[in-house]
Amino acid sequence: VKDASTAGDYSCMGTYQSGSCPKPEAFFSATYSLTVIEAKPTTQPTSATISTGVDHILTCVFPDPFGATYVPRISWFYDDQAILSNGKMYKNNQMVLDTSKADVKANSEIKTTLTIKKPTLEAAGEYKCMVKWALPSGNIVMTSNAATISLEGFVTHPLPTNAARGSGVTF
Repeated sequence: VKDASTAGDYSCMGTYQSGSCPKPEAFFSATYSLTVIEAKPTTQPTSATISTGVDHILTCVFPDPFGATYVPRISWFYDDQAILSNGKMYKNNQMVLDTSKADVKANSEIKTTLTIKKPTLEAAGEYKCMVKWALPSGNIVMTSNAATISLEGFVTHPLPTNAARGSGVTF
């Protein structure tokens, strides 16, 4: 399917001919309707440079052509790895990402947000969202473009210290 211009009703026609029926006879299949949907988000997540320790929200909005007929599965990805359903991401058995996700279906749209909670420098990377419907005829999947998140901030915060007046202090 190239674009919406291919939408419409389709059927197949065949011919049958045999020795007892020397004249070809036509037959037709049932008519099937093809609906074409735009398979991309209407709102893409946005790249940003964010501060460590400050929550950041990414948003995707997808068209919802199926309404209540089919329930979509909505997922977020960090560097092409699915974020766990509990919102966590681990590397080398260390948690590098803590998130929360909220999904809202309304007005033929699905809005999904991912909140990166108190990000550390390890949260820098590419984020994208995906919505998937499991239909009897197969899956329909829409995936956003990747948003690049960069972080700025302290690796470790300075610790309080005491110093005599006139002396140097290093943090």
